[in-house]
Amino acid sequence: MKHSKSFHRRPVEGLDRKAIGARLEEIEQASGPSARNRVRASLSTYFMWLAREGYVDANPVAFTNKAVEGGARGHVPDDAELCIILTTLKPGDPYSAIVMLLLLLVARRDEIGSLCWSEVNFEDATITLPPARTKNKREHIIPLSAPALALLAAQPRRTNADGTPRDHIFGNGADRGYQGWSKSKAELDARIAGGVKDWVLHDFRRAASTALHDRFGVPPHVVEAILGHISGHKAGVAGVYNKAAYLDERRRALERWGEHIIGLAEGAPPKAKVVHLKRHK
Repeated sequence: MKHSKSFHRRPVEGLDRKAIGARLEEIEQASGPSARNRVRASLSTYFMWLAREGYVDANPVAFTNKAVEGGARGHVPDDAELCIILTTLKPGDPYSAIVMLLLLLVARRDEIGSLCWSEVNFEDATITLPPARTKNKREHIIPLSAPALALLAAQPRRTNADGTPRDHIFGNGADRGYQGWSKSKAELDARIAGGVKDWVLHDFRRAASTALHDRFGVPPHVVEAILGHISGHKAGVAGVYNKAAYLDERRRALERWGEHIIGLAEGAPPKAKVVHLKRHK
């Protein structure tokens, strides 16, 4: 591939995310966003194969940025924007609780909107999503940080119309989770009053991924596990044999991220620091 020619004489273990990202930026400037994304996809496939064969430990392309093309989103909210969103949330409002949990847990919208009490283990401080509820159709365990655990514990136990207890934490339907996404987002945007423009809930995952990598120094494979991605050393055949969940590492990362988010919610962004925690078995 001509766009990757500059990498041909370099050892693969020496090609890190920074070097690949810089080259992708050059490609975008010279040949456009589509070319950048095609090269990125090809490099990612190649490094996934290398990871499966044991030549590298992880796929360094996995967390490089995709170029915006054809309306694709690439917004990464900064701390100031997150602070505005968080300080506009309403205590006791189910949608506000969902937004906060999405930020704290770096989860997908429907993973939290359709969360069930039966999926939450308060003793172990985890959420276990079954394959039917995940994008990649694999079980996904989400460690609960202290603020996420407290927020979930504060949610009321709702009942169905016939008085039976609802398993879904949010929403009103007997067999479904939260449904008022558009209306609630519009109301939140109205309260924000233009302070944050053109944002969606999924942007939180990009913000968390960027911060965990660049600010907190969390290894890429741990961030991949937090996001519920399958790539690099966890993809394909390698994933069958590599059963490490990195649960302790993910818990520590999410505790640090959670402390940061609570600081933003209080209107005073804290400096990132290490938080030493007891391990949950």
